[in-house]
Amino acid sequence: MKNILITGAAGFLGSHLLKTILLRSTDEIYLLLRKKNGQDILTRKDNLFEKMLYGPSVIKQRDLDRIHVIEGDLVKKDIGIRKSDLPELKDKINVIYNCAAIADFEWPIEEIRKINVQGTVNLLDTASDWYNSGCLKKVVHISTAYISGDYTDTFHENQTWVSQKFNNTYEQSKFEAEKAVSSYRNRGLPIDMFRPSIIMDSIPVNKKDRSFALRFFKMFITNDFSEIPADDTGTFNLIPVDITSEIIFLIANKDDLTANSNYHIVNPCSVKISTFLEIASRLSGFEKPKFISPEEFKNCSLSFVKKRLLEPFIPYLNQEKRFDMKNTADILKTQDIKIPEMTVQRLQDTFENCLSREIT
Repeated sequence: MKNILITGAAGFLGSHLLKTILLRSTDEIYLLLRKKNGQDILTRKDNLFEKMLYGPSVIKQRDLDRIHVIEGDLVKKDIGIRKSDLPELKDKINVIYNCAAIADFEWPIEEIRKINVQGTVNLLDTASDWYNSGCLKKVVHISTAYISGDYTDTFHENQTWVSQKFNNTYEQSKFEAEKAVSSYRNRGLPIDMFRPSIIMDSIPVNKKDRSFALRFFKMFITNDFSEIPADDTGTFNLIPVDITSEIIFLIANKDDLTANSNYHIVNPCSVKISTFLEIASRLSGFEKPKFISPEEFKNCSLSFVKKRLLEPFIPYLNQEKRFDMKNTADILKTQDIKIPEMTVQRLQDTFENCLSREIT
């Protein structure tokens, strides 16, 4: 049994990872939560427990009793933990999972850096102190495969800087966070790093979740887009959140692996954007939009509001990303976990489940 600290447990991936840890271990779990939107940390904990009730696996009360809440904030010194609580946690926590991040594409760079970069630095400062005390064994940091930016060749797990340009402040901030991870690795702190691709919903879909794929799907079924700035050869690399969580937990708990490794969690079979939209249009009854170039999009007939809705997605509608995942694949070969091919049927089942739950 271990004592685990999780940041970002109220988020999309973080909440699923928390559920996986509860179901796959007897570990005691400490959640770092801050007050948000007028809610105190106990209210946020209750909301998180409600979210975890969805899905095929049932969380029992005895599992929830293993969750302890710590008030804190990554943007503050000592990650906002009270001085009186620090000594106990320093002598107790064995593993830290850092899932906290702002995943918005449009935040100003200085604002998103406060959480995604400086928050990571603050966490690693605290982790280094705890590691030197002998109790903490490692940090698990969640990044993204899309730090690859506009890089067009196959992006490998051992690569970080490949002269890429970033499509948005989210990608840039996560890249900068990885630079911080590298710095702390060089100082002796063991950090496993995971880079998922586009994380999509598992089935059944939780109506409180907001994945990239679900937001994109909902945008098209609630708006009439006659044209979109997309390349017919463009693809989405989609990976279900439950599989992502299982893989992170599996690899993070293997003791015979090389420390400080990077792991891509990506789908060997990407989905064509045209296929994605065909399924969405068939299920919801809208006419599949015409694909136009980003240059044509600037002068097309869509309203300003619709153009604004589409703008954050444009880079992802015009690329065919390729990711190597040798480190991850070598481990999965010996395990009973398979990344499901994102078939037409699986996408259709996911979207039908979204519609049946009337997600708003």
